[in-house]
Amino acid sequence: MALPTALYNYTFEQVSASWGEIILGGYGRGEGLSLVPQADDWALIVGNRGDGVRSKIQNYAYTITATLHQGTPVNDLLAAARQLDLINGQGARPLLVQDKSGRTVFRAERCYIKRVPDVTFNDEASTRQWIFETHNGTMFVGGNGLA
Repeated sequence: MALPTALYNYTFEQVSASWGEIILGGYGRGEGLSLVPQADDWALIVGNRGDGVRSKIQNYAYTITATLHQGTPVNDLLAAARQLDLINGQGARPLLVQDKSGRTVFRAERCYIKRVPDVTFNDEASTRQWIFETHNGTMFVGGNGLA
């Protein structure tokens, strides 16, 4: 007898992201957001007799990448915020990412633009990858709701 199966809903339109007062949007086709921890949660050392000890790594740094199409005015807002940060060093802002069709949430109290995006010009429009960094991110990776 087969087990009953479930059907879950996900839609990228239900993923929201804000950096300070700037609402991130205008993502490239097939592109979006990535949230990558910079360290593992634990480190393991195994002794010569096979016993082991694990150590909690107290590193909550994340790299966040938002890939936007080159035409979105959000690029202008991010570029201006980055320029201001280079002048006054006060560009760290809260970042919040939520999957409203599910339960995944990422928060960082102090997040900044790490560097200017690479820019390519050719016969077609391209994307701009805005890379953010934080030292104090928290993420809950949850599932999605039933259809």
